Amino acid sequence: MGIGPSFHCLRVTCVNRLRRAGVLREAAMRLVIHSSELMHRIYQRERVDDVAQWCEVVRFPAAGTIS
Repeated sequence: MGIGPSFHCLRVTCVNRLRRAGVLREAAMRLVIHSSELMHRIYQRERVDDVAQWCEVVRFPAAGTIS
């Protein structure tokens, strides 16, 4: 391993920036040469901002209300 970002780090960054920019998955897969959707999904990383809109969808019971 060298100093600085690895190829893998740069690829993860690219995949996530393409997704956040709204690039179609098929186009992004071609750009980063992913041959399967599984491999492409492995490279995706979610940030808090990416999933914050869904926080209200999941409701957890208040502490002490589950017996």
